[in-house]
Amino acid sequence: MSTPIPEQLVTAQKAGLERFFGLATRTVESIEKLAELNLRAVKSTLADNQDLLTQSLSVRQPQEWFALTAGLAQPTVAKAFPRAAR
Repeated sequence: MSTPIPEQLVTAQKAGLERFFGLATRTVESIEKLAELNLRAVKSTLADNQDLLTQSLSVRQPQEWFALTAGLAQPTVAKAFPRAAR
């Protein structure tokens, strides 16, 4: 003896699947945004470090090196805490 599946059960299952796939889509989009943000941060840090290395290699006197390192503190803090720098 078979019993027909009630229409309400099918409707509830469809609604549950729609919610699940909606959340899954939002999760994947959020992960994608986070990965993009991390990639931009890595690229920016790499470019900054390349510039710093280039500047460091061009220094000839210890005084120039100390001046260079002293000038790096403020931009580094401003990048680490952008809202605090305002």
